[in-house]
Amino acid sequence: MKFVQLALGSVTVALAVAGCTGGNQSTPSGPSASSSTTTTTTTTTTTVTTTTTTPPSTTTTTTTTTSASKTAISSVTVGAVGTFCMDKVGPDSYQLEPDSSCSRGANFELEWHARGENGDVKSDDCTVVIDVTGPNGLNERRRSSNCTGGSRGYDNAVYIKHVAGDYVVAISITPPDGGAPVTATKTITILPNRG
Repeated sequence: MKFVQLALGSVTVALAVAGCTGGNQSTPSGPSASSSTTTTTTTTTTTVTTTTTTPPSTTTTTTTTTSASKTAISSVTVGAVGTFCMDKVGPDSYQLEPDSSCSRGANFELEWHARGENGDVKSDDCTVVIDVTGPNGLNERRRSSNCTGGSRGYDNAVYIKHVAGDYVVAISITPPDGGAPVTATKTITILPNRG
């Protein structure tokens, strides 16, 4: 049996090759001629080891290691913050205040978090698209490059014109290093004023 040791980045791989010399050779069949793959995932590294046994009794082991990107996104959350002329009455539920007490009309601001392996992804190189739809034909879009951030302030708030109903916030964040967008949807319920 011959052993070969290779260094691949920070991983050392040992290869064992067995073979026959001279004499009769036979071709294994059934369970002894097998192939298996083992995948081990750690916090920052994914290692894939493939061991293949093929006739005549040759075993080859290959290991590939990749590290997760610091800007990889595993999940996204979005929610309403900075509400004006409404009171929180439950999770993602708000009740309008009297129309007479709201000079600018009821509105809410948005906040989102792109989460990765080490918490919030703090980069300003994402592609963020937020669509808000609701009663009376409300259909607004916000854009940002902040992987984690908010749509705040007078010009960025979502104005609902004192109309109760369900408002759907759909967010899509494409990570800085490419890859498929990660999405989330949140429904914010606005209840009418009781007064």
